[in-house]
Amino acid sequence: MVKHCLLFVVLVVGMPALSASPTASSPSTSWSTEDSRPAPSLHLTETDGSPYVTEDFTGNITLIHFWATWCVPCRHEFPDLQALWERYRNKGLQIIAVAEDSHEAVKEYLPEIDISFPVLVDQYGSGMHDYRVIGLPTSYLIDAQGRLLYSAIGRVLWMEKDTLKRIEGLLPTTQDY
Repeated sequence: MVKHCLLFVVLVVGMPALSASPTASSPSTSWSTEDSRPAPSLHLTETDGSPYVTEDFTGNITLIHFWATWCVPCRHEFPDLQALWERYRNKGLQIIAVAEDSHEAVKEYLPEIDISFPVLVDQYGSGMHDYRVIGLPTSYLIDAQGRLLYSAIGRVLWMEKDTLKRIEGLLPTTQDY
């Protein structure tokens, strides 16, 4: 009983921190270093149900962003993710958004956001499982050799200087973007 009460307190106290959106006074995005293992393949479907398989992430820097239609912090990230995509897509960055929802929910939601990068549906959680996602949103940066380098749980400030520097440091050239 005590364990259950303690777990409840931890969840109730900790959940607002996971879902709170950063303010101007919030600290920088907290990135964790991954173990540089090869990025797991994605065997998911696009919103129209057609298969999407990515088995090899080599050649580009890849940002995989796990999200859900019901996730408020996820919703706030899309304008900056689109801006990031527009800024770096021709410089070696690919973005893949992976929705933890049904095809119907994602198709219904997409008109509310204006994005042009791929959106995949992970209705049964296989991608989330393979990437060890424990909360939403969660993002992973994969290097050009296909290795998982960084992860971030929670809302990321994509156009923040430190985040841009991290991404630029992985891109093929070190020119000023």
